[in-house]
Amino acid sequence: IELNISANSAMPDSTGRQIAVAHTFGVYVVNTESRNVTSMYNISKSVDSVVWDTEGDLWFGFFGGSRKAMEYRSGELTGAKTQAHNTAMTSMSIISDNRIVTGGRDNLVKITSKQGVLERTLSDFSQNPSIIINDGIGNLIIGCSNGDLFRYDFNDWSVEGLSSSSGQTIISVTI
Repeated sequence: IELNISANSAMPDSTGRQIAVAHTFGVYVVNTESRNVTSMYNISKSVDSVVWDTEGDLWFGFFGGSRKAMEYRSGELTGAKTQAHNTAMTSMSIISDNRIVTGGRDNLVKITSKQGVLERTLSDFSQNPSIIINDGIGNLIIGCSNGDLFRYDFNDWSVEGLSSSSGQTIISVTI
């Protein structure tokens, strides 16, 4: 399927039958079986990241400008959103209970409830988080722009960390 856009990110839903594709003017949802665009979220700003929650709603991440994530359902903004980062938002993921996790250039990671209530702020980082991954077994993996890698147990928030010798930005983690 040709979308004629430059994708900023893409994320499959839990079934793998739909892929949300974030781009400069919003988000397309593509059905992987029919290979058709089934939904278009046209908004006035660039969407940098997109994740699905367990209810099938989409969270759009805005790295510049508003520097936060906002929930959309059936084409409409629900009003649920995360708190803004002090500087650009750099990464986003979702964990149990549909909690949204955002990282920013303020070297913070914020965990927000689905209702938009800030539950916890992690501040163990000397550089900004470049990638945040839910490993599916109760851990949050956070890679930073200086090569540091952290693993948090999101039940008790215990942490383990290591530094790569390269000092380069971590852009992907394979689990």
